[in-house]
Amino acid sequence: EFMARFQQDGAVKLFHNSSQKFATTSSGIDVTGGITAGGNIIQNSNSYGIFTRQLYARDTNGLSIKTSAGSDALFINSSGKLGVGTTAPQELLDVNGTTQTESLIVEKSFPTIFLNDTATTDKNYRIANGSSGTFSITETNDAGAYVADRFAINSSGNVGIGTSSPSAALSISKQTA
Repeated sequence: EFMARFQQDGAVKLFHNSSQKFATTSSGIDVTGGITAGGNIIQNSNSYGIFTRQLYARDTNGLSIKTSAGSDALFINSSGKLGVGTTAPQELLDVNGTTQTESLIVEKSFPTIFLNDTATTDKNYRIANGSSGTFSITETNDAGAYVADRFAINSSGNVGIGTSSPSAALSISKQTA
């Protein structure tokens, strides 16, 4: 039974119960099974040997991913709250930038944020930037289906309350159920 195999070309293989668990390759290492690290994991990925990513396990305090400068980029505390730019997240997602240009960006062809109230039936809202350039807030039901227009600003700058198609500088429409 092999415990370790060292080959002349530089390859190293380690075994547990006759099963290969670790091997060096021309591009790095291959590990079969889980990895338990007693310290931090640092990835060197450029030709200068400067670390670009670090993964720090903070005992029971959480887990952080650090930037190349060593500052926390992402932090997950022991309660499962995610901090971006903070190591003390107060909510499930806490984004904290130091300048006005650091913010949360939702970017795609129809960017949408859903606000779903789990304590109230069918009182959910969708904030969206539509394909026609209209920013809108609409009410949806628990299945995500449209219920009513609540607020909109179209590409001309017209504002609508109760309508998604404002035809004047300010259009107000009372919708009936």
